[in-house]
Amino acid sequence: MKADNTSPQYSILNVANLIGANLRGADLSGANMRGADLSGANLSGADLSSADMSKANLSGANLRGADLSGADMCGAILPSADMHSVDLRNADLSNAQMRGCNLSGADMDRACMDSVDLRGANLIGAVLSNADLSNADLSNAQMRGCNLRGAHLSYIKLHGADMRGVDLCRANLRYADIYEATGIIVAGHDSRGFLFWATQGEDGMIVVGAGCRRFVGIEPARNHWIAEHKDDKILREDCLSLVARIERMATTYGWNL
Repeated sequence: MKADNTSPQYSILNVANLIGANLRGADLSGANMRGADLSGANLSGADLSSADMSKANLSGANLRGADLSGADMCGAILPSADMHSVDLRNADLSNAQMRGCNLSGADMDRACMDSVDLRGANLIGAVLSNADLSNADLSNAQMRGCNLRGAHLSYIKLHGADMRGVDLCRANLRYADIYEATGIIVAGHDSRGFLFWATQGEDGMIVVGAGCRRFVGIEPARNHWIAEHKDDKILREDCLSLVARIERMATTYGWNL
């Protein structure tokens, strides 16, 4: 189906049949597209900011470069959709079905993605800073170089995910399932509650982090915590024991230290 991508009639499209529609570059900001069928549609470069696309069917749709900032996509159906470099800042994607989506280079800063299904998705280079991914399923996802700073990742499933080079500064990983995930080590929390973690960079070099601290190489990390907390020997030894655990695991994995 071909559609006039300049027509104002598309501001109210709830439950509409737009299978395969050509809406490339369309201005659909604030549109009501709740429950619409847009499977296979071309929405590349479209302005869908603040649109209501909850429970819409976007299976296999082309959304490359689209603006979906602030959009309501709760419960949307998006398997295998192409969302490369899409803007999803502050969008609500809770309970969305996004298995196999291409979200490489997408900006999802502060997005609500609670319980989203992103199994096998491509998130390479994506920004998920401060996003809520609690209870989400990212099993076998490609996440190399993903920015997860400050993200809420409690109870997330990362089974088999490729997490090389991710940034986990200030992220909450409590009760996360990282079984068989590659490129990540979670050593545990210190007595203050700060998570100690490590990832493997693209060059194989280890990156160690805790709280807002981030160090390339095990020696800079160890030296930092040797110098820190001199007035609290118990806390210092607690931190150093977590660094030592990271070092042992990284050695076992064959990472460059």
